[in-house]
Amino acid sequence: MRLSMRELDRAGVIRQVVEGRLTRQAFAQGRLEVIDTVLHNIGNAANSVATGVGTLRERLRSRKLRSRLAAVAVALDAHGDDWLEYLRDDPQGTQVVPFLLALDRDWTQENAELLAITERATERVDRIAEILRTQQSLDIGSTERKTVRVERTIRAGVRILEESLTAQGIAARVDCSGAPAEVALQESRFHQMLVHIVRNGIEAIAARRATGGPGFDAAVEIVTRIEAEQWFVDVTDNGIGIAPEYLDRLFTPGFTTKDEGSGLGLHCAANYVIGSGGRIEALSDGRNQGATIRSSWPLRAVLPG
Repeated sequence: MRLSMRELDRAGVIRQVVEGRLTRQAFAQGRLEVIDTVLHNIGNAANSVATGVGTLRERLRSRKLRSRLAAVAVALDAHGDDWLEYLRDDPQGTQVVPFLLALDRDWTQENAELLAITERATERVDRIAEILRTQQSLDIGSTERKTVRVERTIRAGVRILEESLTAQGIAARVDCSGAPAEVALQESRFHQMLVHIVRNGIEAIAARRATGGPGFDAAVEIVTRIEAEQWFVDVTDNGIGIAPEYLDRLFTPGFTTKDEGSGLGLHCAANYVIGSGGRIEALSDGRNQGATIRSSWPLRAVLPG
């Protein structure tokens, strides 16, 4: 027997199909956004290295100080038979020693500048290596639960967005003092969840700044703790806040308050939390009061063993 569209809709089949498609889309987007963020961070670091190497090349090509030294050498060589009298009595010769002293100061300064450029480039290369190590540790696509260190795992997730946080002057604070040392979870999915929630906090802070109100110390804080046999992970920002009428809709697929938002980021995060046996909720005292995205799991469900 074939059901009509009306009957199908009443039965919830269409809704399930649509939500299933959005769920798959959100999961795919979660993976792509993490990869895109990693590539963006690598690109920024690589640009910095290229700029430093370019500066070194131009400075070495110019050889200004070497040319000045060569000019002194030529003058002294021309007076090889009477260079003592030349240095003591000749108007140009008497300037050689002060000139050499100034040249030494300039050479010392240039050497320090070139060394600083080299060190910055080295730091950026190390940063690229760190990003790649982080990316490898995420093991994107893995659906297996494994035992992980809580603080290290959370900091690795935050590190994915380090460039964005630094660029916008947002402090990232992690407090795992009340958490278990280890939990068992799907690490790549957990990282994707953090990326979506922390990025939401970054965007909320940007939205608050855009209102032109008084300045504030922008921060995103991740606090994890155990309470009443539940493991909690709170991600709190001091951004624009959430209007009361939006609190219950925030994780609905397709819902967004942003002009260019897809409404799938927090939905993707909620999919992971709920799908792994947890609960997720949004808390806010209103406009410019910040917000907390709270995820929680029964402690027995996340402890190793």
